Amino acid sequence: MSNTDSHQAVLSWLSNNKAHCEEYSDLETLVSVKRSKNLKISVVIPTLNEEKTIGRTVSILRENLVRSLGLIDEVLVLDSGSNDNTLEISRSEGARVYVSEELLAGATPYRGKGENLWKGIFCAEGDIIAFVDADIENFDAHFVYGLLGPLLLRDEIKFTKAFYRRPIVDKQNNTFTNDQGGRVTEIFIRPLLSQFFPKMTGFIQPLAGEYAARREVLESISHPVSYGVDIGILIDVVEKFSLESVVQVDLGTRVHRNRDTLYLGRMSYEILQILMHKAEKLGVEASEGNLVLNGLLQFSNGEINLHQANSFQQPPMTEVAEYLKKFSAGGVSKGDRLRYA
Repeated sequence: MSNTDSHQAVLSWLSNNKAHCEEYSDLETLVSVKRSKNLKISVVIPTLNEEKTIGRTVSILRENLVRSLGLIDEVLVLDSGSNDNTLEISRSEGARVYVSEELLAGATPYRGKGENLWKGIFCAEGDIIAFVDADIENFDAHFVYGLLGPLLLRDEIKFTKAFYRRPIVDKQNNTFTNDQGGRVTEIFIRPLLSQFFPKMTGFIQPLAGEYAARREVLESISHPVSYGVDIGILIDVVEKFSLESVVQVDLGTRVHRNRDTLYLGRMSYEILQILMHKAEKLGVEASEGNLVLNGLLQFSNGEINLHQANSFQQPPMTEVAEYLKKFSAGGVSKGDRLRYA
């Protein structure tokens, strides 16, 4: 596939499989469709010391989508061993709470976000399961119903993935810097996808922790236990069920705690292990020309930009005829060579 055709295919998918959460704000219609299809819907929240935000998240879901409408049937919290008040607050707001290490005694236990998500499939009873991170400071109901809409209204859709604006928040000065969040994605993940998985370069937030899927999708794919889980799941879904079965949903702006550089380094290392494992398993090889062929798609302020890299390398000077002539016998003296250096 030519450079132009490759990007055109990605952009075509992006235009056809991208939606905004407000397209699904008619919640009564979603409830009606859910009931007509006899579906049950679960929301799973992985946690580790999230006492500052978990109460509000569970409360909004229970009040707006469980009690008043019945769009979702249950809210589950899967915890990695919190030592704050996460569990107590979650229970008080009406969530079903599980401690991950106490589940599935026959499986080797691990601590990590991916472990919680995997065990969430076991605990949840829904035909459709939505996952949201617990540290979202501006959480609202659209973070869930926006992801459910395409799955309820389009039978061919199997998986929905969130994207959003991620500002850097300076809490000391109460200021926002737009589109400067998602540093691991922009600096690390997007170039790697261009190199190894070019058909996935249309994902605006490939590491987004907010997604929803049909049970038959989630139960059929592996779950990395580490921070590589979000990209690992996405790669497997695309490979097994096709890019056309996935819709990206714009959830607006997402505000959460920003991590320091050392933490992001550890996170990147875990993600790299999963990306390399997936590439090897799928027989994907990085070729020298891939970055030039595929280019780097970047997304900012609603615009799509393509950056073409140039991987050409000039040869050693000892292979350049003009250089050899200049510094050969009868050319520039040794003293002049030192002066030039």
